[in-house]
Amino acid sequence: MNKECITVVFVLACSALWGNPDLVASCNQLIGEGKTAECLSLLDSALQTAATPREKATVKWLTSRTVFVAAQKKTQDKTAADDLLREYEKGAALASEAIDLDQTSGEAYFWRASHRASWARIKGGLAALGKVGSVKDDLAAAVRLKPDFANAYYVLGLLYASLPGWPLSFGDKDYAVSLLRKAVDSVRSEADAFGMSLNLAYFLWERNLSRDSRLDRWKGIAGEYAKRNDPADRNCFFEGGIDNSKAPDYADRPMGELADREEALSIVSYLEKRIKESAQGDTEKEKYLEAVEQVKKRMK
Repeated sequence: MNKECITVVFVLACSALWGNPDLVASCNQLIGEGKTAECLSLLDSALQTAATPREKATVKWLTSRTVFVAAQKKTQDKTAADDLLREYEKGAALASEAIDLDQTSGEAYFWRASHRASWARIKGGLAALGKVGSVKDDLAAAVRLKPDFANAYYVLGLLYASLPGWPLSFGDKDYAVSLLRKAVDSVRSEADAFGMSLNLAYFLWERNLSRDSRLDRWKGIAGEYAKRNDPADRNCFFEGGIDNSKAPDYADRPMGELADREEALSIVSYLEKRIKESAQGDTEKEKYLEAVEQVKKRMK
């Protein structure tokens, strides 16, 4: 797997439909404060009182998520690869236990995929390529259960972008861009929309289709997008549903008049302007602007 992909940032907000909203809110707050140990302790207590399989499944995938966040922090702290692999294996096992308890939990499939994808990124080589099929299957299961699961589309798009194509694997730049567009279209959090849009800009730059090539492609896949029902399959052709006569918020021309790299530059400029004009504190602005600068450097 390509280890140069821009860092994935996962949303912490979760719908109350998927478990105890108070527990979810408490976990979100603790994780937001960097208190993953306290969150794990809270979840351990919650598991003791969970009464139904679904309640237990919710606690399991929340625990899996917390293990993932802690492992990501360890990655930044340069923790040894073998230790990180064990953490991701542990998190994937917790998500599997959640799936065994509740096979309708989209979050459980998503977090198992996230752990396995991170394991593959660290492991590399043939072992990684052997793992990515199950990652793809879990993300597909997640979006079938939650057709507007923005994060699952996002990670699935990054997966297609980071892998080699046939015959080695199933990487596909066109599918990646379509899935990232679907993620941006579905996301509710402004912070997550920023990261997803920035990645979309980067992969548009990498794909580098001309205006005419884009229009030909969109026309060619419009029928595929219209006729498919499975969201995991259909949204690989999401660009086939684009109204190319309209200008997006970030551009001054209709989509049909833009080449990939023109659109990419428009997205980055728009995001940079939004951050500079926002009411966020200087520290937050600096973090977001640094991410913009990293992408701008890679787009030269």
